[in-house]
Amino acid sequence: MKNKIIKINDSVPDVVLMPAEDFKMPELKIVVADDKEHVKYCRHDQVKIWKYHRTVQCANCGASVDPFEWLLNIANFQAGQVSQLKWLHNEVKWKTEEIESLDRKIRERKKQIKSL
Repeated sequence: MKNKIIKINDSVPDVVLMPAEDFKMPELKIVVADDKEHVKYCRHDQVKIWKYHRTVQCANCGASVDPFEWLLNIANFQAGQVSQLKWLHNEVKWKTEEIESLDRKIRERKKQIKSL
């Protein structure tokens, strides 16, 4: 059977129909495992770094971990920790100032009471 050329219009290029009997499905040499019932959530917070194979593997669940994603998650986590530490430091500073202000007010009130 010969290929058929179909002309739709002048603005669209010609469409070539391939004969169905010539088409052979390629062999799939990859097997995709989809074992969802045994999947559990893991944060991959501890990893093994395989120097020879240049891979990163989770020490808890054994899954392969993308090294860049793992480093990015660690960096984001640490940035969040630094931000929280700064906020807590400022909170301590504000509370200390508030306590000092209240102490001054107490001393002033005590002086006023003694002067009466």
